[in-house]
Amino acid sequence: MVVILISGDESNLLLDSRALERIARLGITSLALLRDDDLVALVVEGWAFDAANSRHVVESLVSSTDRPVRTLQSLGHMVIEGPGLQSRPERTQRL
Repeated sequence: MVVILISGDESNLLLDSRALERIARLGITSLALLRDDDLVALVVEGWAFDAANSRHVVESLVSSTDRPVRTLQSLGHMVIEGPGLQSRPERTQRL
C-alpha cells in the first residue's frame, strides 16, 4: 500500500484510460481518493503491487502538475479478527 499526498484540491487530478491501464499493469487493484481543505490523498494498493519499486511510476501518473507530492509507504499491517478481537500482525518489509 502507498499513500500519495498532493497539495491542493483534486480538480486537476485526472486519471485517464492510459493512466489506469498503466496502474493496472503495476498490480494495483484498488484506488481510494481522500481529501481535506489542504491535501488530496490517493491510497493505492493491490495484491501484486510492489510498492517499494513502483511508487515512482504512480507518483508520475498523478503529479502531472507542479504541485508538491509526498509518498507514504506502509510500515505495517494488522488484521483484526472476530468477536474476541484477536489480532495477527502480518509480515511486512521494512522500507
